[in-house]
Amino acid sequence: MMTTSLKGGTGKSLFACALLDHLRTQGHPTGAYDGDGAIGTLSAMHATREDGMMSAPQDPLTGVVAYNVREESRDTLIQSAEHHKGTNLHDLAGGALADLKRIFDDQGGLENLFAVFADLNIYPVFCHLITPDKATVESVAVHLDMIEGLGELGRIAGHIAILNQRGLLQKDDYPFWYGIKHKDGHEAGGKTRGRLLAQGGAEMVLPHMNERTLALTKNLNIPFSEAIHTPKLDLVDRQRIRQFTTAFTKAITPEVGAILGVQNA
Repeated sequence: MMTTSLKGGTGKSLFACALLDHLRTQGHPTGAYDGDGAIGTLSAMHATREDGMMSAPQDPLTGVVAYNVREESRDTLIQSAEHHKGTNLHDLAGGALADLKRIFDDQGGLENLFAVFADLNIYPVFCHLITPDKATVESVAVHLDMIEGLGELGRIAGHIAILNQRGLLQKDDYPFWYGIKHKDGHEAGGKTRGRLLAQGGAEMVLPHMNERTLALTKNLNIPFSEAIHTPKLDLVDRQRIRQFTTAFTKAITPEVGAILGVQNA
């Protein structure tokens, strides 16, 4: 599973932290990898620590292995399959599509990378973060174009669109994803969503999380499931986290779970 967007600041890491916490608390062994290095949010909230410092090395099944997708350590994306042949989650930095091409020196596409996926029986799932910004929808279109260009090889990929509800956004706040009907009757947008769903993809929401509460939780270096009970946060913050995690669990519908390969989580 790879969080992805050509645009930064879409909520990829919040989604990755929530998903990893959900899977592990539900008893689904999940290897965790932070493609934004040890300073990434996934590492901050889920890495194992000793005396407040990150342990070294990290066990991907209990902590988070950090690497930089923009450097040679990007090979970790493939090598992780040897460490854990089950479910692996990679939180990639914004705009990492070009770095995926460089793993096997692909020039115009992802042919070599997907050939290795197929050889290793890896089922890649792209988790696309969507905000009202048109650029996030264009990012999905770019990924779909590239993967559709692989023909039969590209059919091994799964796609999930995650609509970030930060600020308590509603459906009408995503005109470029759902489409919009202008006053003159002209309709625009919605085509990328149709393509993703036609390929067997699914969509879900990333519930709203109060920014202050998120910042305080991240500063404690603990996952949401632990933050719910810590006396280091006040009752209001703990309740906000509880509401967020409950809503996130509901957002993992059977359809979404099937694509993620975690139907029993």
